[in-house]
Amino acid sequence: MKIKNVIIHSRIETFKRDMREKESVEEKMRKRKYNLIIILMSLLAVSAYAGIIYEGNEYTETDMPFSKDGSGISYFVVSGTVSSVNSWNMRSLSINGTSYTNTWSSSMPAPIDGKKYFIVYEPKNKFAHFEISGTNDWSTGIDTTIVPDTSAIDLPFSKDGADRIYFTTSGTITSISSWSMDTLTINGVDYKNIWSSTMPPRIDGTYYIYYSASLAGAHVEIAGNNDTVVVTPDTMAIDLPFEYSGIGEKYFVTSANIGTVNSWSMEILSINGVDYSNSWSGTMPEKIDGQYIIYYKTNLPGGHVELEEADPYPAIVNYNGQDYTKVMMPYSLSGGSTQYVYVYGTVTSFSSTNMNSLMINGVDMTNQSSSTASMPPSIDGKYFITYVPKNWKSNFTIDGSVEEPVYILNIKVFLQSALSSNGQ
Repeated sequence: MKIKNVIIHSRIETFKRDMREKESVEEKMRKRKYNLIIILMSLLAVSAYAGIIYEGNEYTETDMPFSKDGSGISYFVVSGTVSSVNSWNMRSLSINGTSYTNTWSSSMPAPIDGKKYFIVYEPKNKFAHFEISGTNDWSTGIDTTIVPDTSAIDLPFSKDGADRIYFTTSGTITSISSWSMDTLTINGVDYKNIWSSTMPPRIDGTYYIYYSASLAGAHVEIAGNNDTVVVTPDTMAIDLPFEYSGIGEKYFVTSANIGTVNSWSMEILSINGVDYSNSWSGTMPEKIDGQYIIYYKTNLPGGHVELEEADPYPAIVNYNGQDYTKVMMPYSLSGGSTQYVYVYGTVTSFSSTNMNSLMINGVDMTNQSSSTASMPPSIDGKYFITYVPKNWKSNFTIDGSVEEPVYILNIKVFLQSALSSNGQ
């Protein structure tokens, strides 16, 4: 009986061993299958999120807002308008080659290839953190100037429906309106689904219009005329302030900054192709090769135009998408909340303490002073200051001398005024 029990026990142990081996083989098969699935998923992920090669590194395309924590060097690229970035516990954080290590900022370097910002994330430890916010725009910025099937149009002009086409005109565009568009650009500037009377600079005297729409209800209409604004041999260079009256067709040109324009009894009064006929305006188009070209045409003796020079240091200036308020030196800030201000003139001293961030013209000057750092170059004589306090002890001061702008009085206007006064 004892021998029989031993044989039975031996068979039971053999059965258990065989079952374990079978389970082991099945488990290995399951693991291999699982690992294969993981590998396939990883390959698919790499394909789905393949990045952009830039300066030898692959950057992962990322939408804003975005944040990254922890260790491991990473490369990201965003595209659009960045509103702010912030980082801490970083060994290095750069955007388009500019350092943003362990700082908050709303100022960005120049974008690359349209509106792209290439971010290199190098953490110091597992507590490292980076965050970026803004508006995404991955449009390709097609160069419409080299498209072979461009069609010339007369103004005014309108188009409806789904299509992808390019137009050109050398006429004067006074306004443009569009809706339900996928893309609408003039010389690369976005005019999608808006109304505007401000045009970009011409390219060799021409406007290149790119129309792309997938909806049947898409529409664009362009107001204007076929008159071409050109610099003629008899163009008269002028200083500001300036005024002109009477019948005639004239071209004037100035490199000064026009602040306001006023005209009446005009057939056409345009500045760099933008219509200002019989109206007052304080908004100017962009300069063309550093100049404003004024086209004056009227057949009425009462025709008149007046141009005034712009204040070089207005109360509010927009810099990198943010409005900065003018303040006078000496100036200081303590505690409080984030402030955006600008000063002008010659800076003799500055200091910042207990700050979360202090940027001057996009350069990090956090917790520094004129004894430890130099002021960055001015921008048109201005210093744009972004003040981000840490607590109630935060403080920033800046001092210097202010050179008041000198306005050159146009001799013709002065003499006309003097003669009018003597005649009274």
